[in-house]
Amino acid sequence: LTKTGRMVGTPEYISPEQLRDQPIDARTDLYSFGIILYEMLAGEVPFTAETAEAVLMKHLLSDVPSLSTYRDDIADDSPFGLIVHKLLQKNPDDRYDTATEVRLDIEQALNQMMLKRDA
Repeated sequence: LTKTGRMVGTPEYISPEQLRDQPIDARTDLYSFGIILYEMLAGEVPFTAETAEAVLMKHLLSDVPSLSTYRDDIADDSPFGLIVHKLLQKNPDDRYDTATEVRLDIEQALNQMMLKRDA
């Protein structure tokens, strides 16, 4: 929030802690990255609504829709399903701590996909 009480950020990509006016750190950016990754995989952001306020409330209160709703090939327990799930946890303590951790998990998921493809 700015000093005048206005929010800074795009409603579709803002983290729950920003909305709660809690301290932010790198995990805040990782939440937003999780939204982008979800959008890349599903073709749309996880939270949509008719108003910005309704989108913000979904970031605070709603579960992230399963990627399998949009993609039969990405189960919730698949490597990318698990990565997105961890990135989009409401509590920052339940997310990745660093972008390096995310990168390593993405690299491992890609390697698993390549091995399955070559088998």
